[in-house]
Amino acid sequence: MPDRPLSSPRPRAAARAARAAPCAAVLACAVAIVLGGCSAARPMSPVAASALRLGEAPCFDTAALAPADRTLADSLLADALDHEALYTLAAPIKPMSSLATRALPLARPDSLPGGLFAATPAGREAALAEAARWHRVAAALRCGPVEAVLVPYRRADGGARLLALSVIDRARLDATLAAAAPFWGQFGLAPGADPAL
Repeated sequence: MPDRPLSSPRPRAAARAARAAPCAAVLACAVAIVLGGCSAARPMSPVAASALRLGEAPCFDTAALAPADRTLADSLLADALDHEALYTLAAPIKPMSSLATRALPLARPDSLPGGLFAATPAGREAALAEAARWHRVAAALRCGPVEAVLVPYRRADGGARLLALSVIDRARLDATLAAAAPFWGQFGLAPGADPAL
């Protein structure tokens, strides 16, 4: 059998690098676009500028929260920046974005008739405390016209009550409701409407 020269790892690495070059260029462009928004030379986001103009408290000030609540708030904000809420928080693209949902065993059991005063099942103190925690965190997540709103769903699912956390840019929401008033009016919505609706 004739001796064949062993292939060098260098040509393989060069070929792999050549194939990766277009991907690296795309990644570099994406990083430049994302980080460009953080540059000091560019204008700040409308949300932050609005908060500064109004002289409001610092954006998303969680200092007054307990450490466990602050951890939840920080994780929710980090998750928001990786998902659709970014379009409400960083730019005036969406007036409202979903942030998180939490299902808690708080709903009245089907075996109990509606309208009871004490309908939350016994032994659900931990779930009530968790709901209160989410309400505290939602109240702390605000910056200028942007705020977090926690809405418990009216309909229960198997004894679980779903809590939906959304971020709302009130100014953008009001502008959207005004711009399409004939459509939104049929639902009774107009500028100034409670975003929890």
